[in-house]
Amino acid sequence: MTRVPVLLALLALTGCASMPGGDPQVPQYAPRDQTTAHAATSATRPLILEWPAADRAALEAQRAGGVVVVRYSGREMEVMRGCKAPSAYHYIALTPKEEDVVMRNGAELDAAMPIHGARLEARIEQKQKLEVTMTIVGMYESDARVWKAGDLTGQCAGATHVVAALTVGAFEVSASAESTAGASATVPGAGFDAHRDAQKEVLDRDGSKDACAKTAGGATAPPYQCGALLRVEVAPIQFPATAAACGPGLVARDGSCQAVDPGRPQMLDVLQSGH
Repeated sequence: MTRVPVLLALLALTGCASMPGGDPQVPQYAPRDQTTAHAATSATRPLILEWPAADRAALEAQRAGGVVVVRYSGREMEVMRGCKAPSAYHYIALTPKEEDVVMRNGAELDAAMPIHGARLEARIEQKQKLEVTMTIVGMYESDARVWKAGDLTGQCAGATHVVAALTVGAFEVSASAESTAGASATVPGAGFDAHRDAQKEVLDRDGSKDACAKTAGGATAPPYQCGALLRVEVAPIQFPATAAACGPGLVARDGSCQAVDPGRPQMLDVLQSGH
């Protein structure tokens, strides 16, 4: 008797007809409405220089009260003001450091500053180069590095990440003009200072580089006028495994996804799920 390949035997058990056109394709598991999965692909250390003043104030106020919980997905980050996480931040003073970030296209802008306004995209579309210059003097860090959903308290529906650390100092965002011709001129801005010279236009700034030079080792807070929030470091909240989050043939058990029946071939469950 001719042996039947294992895969054909499995297809016979599921009542599937023969699959024309080559080898069968295993269905891909892609659940919808999984916010945490989308957020996990976002940058974990984004610059937040383009946040509106109100949002920056909310982040600063929340930082003073404990570890910040956020909803972070793609290019959006929202501070969950009614949600609390255990632990708190402590400040670590650093030797002042200079950091420059140059962005010449949309991909570089999204990578360095995923949360940004339309005005920066407009500059890129106008073939202008964006440059961020930062002076870093310290960091607010949390002792904890892992947060579970059960650790959170308050109104936490939709929360995806916890802000594990915040970098502070001073910054300036500028755009290079396409042409170096022309005399200096003042450009009125709405909500931010901007001036144009022959080389560049300053779009936004916060903090003073001179003030940052006054930082001292062992300080418990950044110098006055040198505490602008520059960058956040986020960590995903760990949610318990659920039946909806597990793939075909798997169930949530003991906090992880396990096979429905360890003695049953998993390929059989996968093939059945496609019919």
